[in-house]
Amino acid sequence: MPDETHDAASNAQAAVRWAEREFATTNLIHGREGGGYSIIVRTSDDPLLAVNQLLMVTLLDEFLSDHTASEIAPLLDNWQVGQAMREVGRSRRVVVTTHGLRVEARCRPLESLQSTHPPLLRETEATARALRLQLQVVEVRDSTELDSAFSKMTRDRAGALVVMRDFV
Repeated sequence: MPDETHDAASNAQAAVRWAEREFATTNLIHGREGGGYSIIVRTSDDPLLAVNQLLMVTLLDEFLSDHTASEIAPLLDNWQVGQAMREVGRSRRVVVTTHGLRVEARCRPLESLQSTHPPLLRETEATARALRLQLQVVEVRDSTELDSAFSKMTRDRAGALVVMRDFV
C-alpha cells in the first residue's frame, strides 16, 4: 500500500491480530506501556505448549514507528517472535526493536495493586468518580487466576480493561 502511514495505533492493532493468529487465541491483554506496546498471551489455546502460561512481548515505539501495519505480521513471523516467546516462557519477555529481538527479565510478581500502585490506583479511582464510572479492581497474580478474572469481568459486563505495570 503506497499511501499507508506509520500509525502507531494501527500498527499495535496489527500486532494484536498477529498474536491472536500466532497463538490461536483471543485471550490477550494488551496496551501501551512505557516506550512501547505490550501484549500478554494466555497460552491455554496454544497447541504448541503443553503448560498454560502467560507470555509477553513488547513492541518498542521505534519498531512501531519504523513500519507500516501491513509490515508488522510478516516481520514478527520472519523474526520468529512467537517461537521466542514460547522458548523464554513466563519469567522473561521478548522485546521487539527496530533491529530485532532481545529478551529481558520480567517485572517482579504483583503482591497487591494497593501496595505496589497506591498513587496510580487513587488517581484512577478519582478519574472514575469524576466520570461517574464504576471502577472494579481485578487482580491476576498468575495464569491460574486468569479464567476467573475474565469470567468476573464478563459477568459484571465490564466496558473496558486497564492493565497496570508489574501485573505479571
